[in-house]
Amino acid sequence: MHIEWDRQKMKVRLAVEALSASVADSLDFCEKVLKHPQFRGVATTAIFTRLFDHLFDILSSRNPLAKPYNAPLRAQNESCWRTFFVVVQAYISDLKDTTGRPDVEGAKKAGFLGFIIYMQNIKNIFELLVYMVL
Repeated sequence: MHIEWDRQKMKVRLAVEALSASVADSLDFCEKVLKHPQFRGVATTAIFTRLFDHLFDILSSRNPLAKPYNAPLRAQNESCWRTFFVVVQAYISDLKDTTGRPDVEGAKKAGFLGFIIYMQNIKNIFELLVYMVL
């Protein structure tokens, strides 16, 4: 896959492609199977990639017959996605830049804060529509 990043800024589809489970699997393969020196220590990047892949799946779910991460948000699977949202919010809050400063406080905080706000809004909308409580 070749992407001209400078021409494609802020396109969600590209982020979804770059942060996919197949990319995470490829990173793991290069590190563990090929033992390529340039891929040493990519496990944390693979975790980051898988986490956001699952988050994109949950936030764009619509097939009622899909597996857990791709299924629509319902009362029946609420504990699953709510628990995942808690994990993701904690993970994002713990991310730090190279100086040790939390990413949610840095110059490039908008994307990370956007995900946290998006998850909170999804929970609020869900409660309003499913339980008629805000």
